[in-house]
Amino acid sequence: MARSWRSGRQGDLDARGLVTVPPFMEGSLESQIAVLAGGAEPDEAGTSAVTRLTVTTSLSAVVQSAADAAGHLADEDARARTVAYRVSNLDSANRMPESVRVGDSLGTAMTLMVLRDYSQLPVLDTDGRLRGVISWESIGLARMADPQADLAAATVRAQEADRSDDLLDWIVTIQKSG
Repeated sequence: MARSWRSGRQGDLDARGLVTVPPFMEGSLESQIAVLAGGAEPDEAGTSAVTRLTVTTSLSAVVQSAADAAGHLADEDARARTVAYRVSNLDSANRMPESVRVGDSLGTAMTLMVLRDYSQLPVLDTDGRLRGVISWESIGLARMADPQADLAAATVRAQEADRSDDLLDWIVTIQKSG
């Protein structure tokens, strides 16, 4: 039976006598963690290796950084942290998408979609704000109603994700809308 990714990584760490501070399954992908030898993690009594090392002045920058990260564990434990893959982690969320503008022809949009193998395109106004999207489905529906339909007729309402949203929260919407 295949083991899960999480248990596999935890097993790999355990086999090597390592721990992560904070635990690697807490926080977001942007969170910093320190990988430490088992038993070196901070403890309430202040007897761990990290606690003792933080008071010395001859630490390398790497060890000091790990010790600092571990020292902040108490603050992070006070808050419940969850693993999140933010929309901002996607490369496409960090650049302007190819798009068409309000007033462009439907032919221009269709040409771009064919050339780039896109299933949909955002429609932006002159200020670059999202006004909707067009898709092969919306074009087909608009053309069935009116063979001379223009871009405005094929444009449908769009949902816009915030960069800080958890991507997993959008999975159902993405499956339904593309």
